[in-house]
Amino acid sequence: MDKYYKILEVDINSSFDNIKQAYKNLAKKYHPDLNESNPHKDLIEEKFREIKTAY
Repeated sequence: MDKYYKILEVDINSSFDNIKQAYKNLAKKYHPDLNESNPHKDLIEEKFREIKTAY
């Protein structure tokens, strides 16, 4: 469970609103459609899947 907070880069005592905002920010940063030309696209897609799972 603690790993999900770490993936979302929030404290374990964070409110749902803070978790939701962290998810939105990370989803924008790592969304595959926004990183199509990135040479590390595979790593970005994996990070995005981790973020979705953690949320």
